[in-house]
Order: sequence, then C-alpha cells, then structure tokens
Amino acid sequence: MNIMMMTNTFTPHIGGVARSVETFTAAYRRQGHSVMVVAPEFDKMDEDEMDVVRIPAIQNFNGSDFSVVLPIHGLLSLPVERFRPDIIHAHHPFLLCGTALRMARRYDLPLSVLFIETDGFKSINDTHGHLEGDKVLVDFSGKAKTALRETDRLTRFGGDEFMAILPDTDAEHATLTADRLHQAGKSGQPIAWSVSIGISEWRGPDDSLAALQTRADRALYKAKAQGRSPTQSI
Repeated sequence: MNIMMMTNTFTPHIGGVARSVETFTAAYRRQGHSVMVVAPEFDKMDEDEMDVVRIPAIQNFNGSDFSVVLPIHGLLSLPVERFRPDIIHAHHPFLLCGTALRMARRYDLPLSVLFIETDGFKSINDTHGHLEGDKVLVDFSGKAKTALRETDRLTRFGGDEFMAILPDTDAEHATLTADRLHQAGKSGQPIAWSVSIGISEWRGPDDSLAALQTRADRALYKAKAQGRSPTQSI
C-alpha cells in the first residue's frame, strides 16, 4: 500500500511529532508499505532525503506550524500523482480539511466530511489476531479508494478511525459515497468488515471547521448506537 504521511514538522526539528512521524514511517516500511512524507521546508534540511517532499511554509510559528493552499502545482500535485497514495495519514488531518474548507468558502462550493469507524475492530483483533486486523484496514483503504473520487481525500486518525473529505459534495451525494463503502465491506478480505459513518455538510460562510467536524463526530456516535453498517447525517 502507498501511504502519504503529512506533517507540520519534521527533521531537522526534533520533537514529539517529528519522532512520531519517523516511528510510524519506519513501522509501515517494515510491513512492506511504501511511504512518502510531505513536510514543510526548513533551514538546514538534509539534501539527501529519500521519499520526502518539502513544501513552502506559508505560516511559520516556532519552526513547526504551516498552512498550505492546495494544489501546489509542481511541488505537491506532481509527486502525489506519481506516488498515487492509497491513503493519506495526516498527523494533523484537520489541516487537509481546513484547506478544503477554504476552497469551498472561496469558490462557494459544497463540502462534506465523513467520519468512519470500523465496526467491532477490537473483536476482529481478539478473534483473528492483529495481523489479520491490519489486513482488514489495508483492504478497507483499498476499497475506499475505489469508492471515492480522485478529488476526495481519505485520512486516518489512528487505529480504525478515518475521515473522508469530499469537496464539491452535498450531504445527499455524500450518503451515496457512504453506501458504496458499506457495500464494499461485504466482499472484504481476509474477512468481511463493516463500518459506521457520520456525515456532515458545510453550512456556508458562518459555519466553522470545528462545528463541521463536531457534527460529523456526533453523527458517527449516533450511527454506532444503531449497530453495524449504519450511516447518520447531521
């Protein structure tokens, strides 16, 4: 699986987030995955970096915080197209959602987010083992890529929790995407899996990123309360 790791800090700045990114990256590579790290440009960077794409920091706070307007032609778009990530693992996934929200606000476009959680994932690990559980997540990521459009983005919070960012998509069409994800789980490998999904649509200029994500989180909890494979929208 091709995994793109997005982070707002990386070497040469050594801190908790940078160490965490290096640890995750090494672990994924040991499991046979290809990993590309997307990080901001800093002074004294290693000129011989492998599988790292550096992008300009528009905002810079203590050498770690950055905000990026996408797409960055020739800097990020082309490497992503060549790498063809199956999943984007963002240590700060809300940076991606924030960028999508700025684009929606700027061009007056709809935007929906899906909060997704694998049903009974702990039970899968306990019954079939953690290696099989990892295969379920890999299978979900691959099938999600098929269910989503090229313009959509799937990010992983950690464990079995994901967020799908759907630009230019209202709640009605986001529900159709959720239905495709539910259907995909029925042919899951190595075992069938199911997911609970919470949907929230951006409500316009007065709506905030925090409110959008809070509604999606509340919708996910409502969906989980209904049992396996539900979808709720708020």
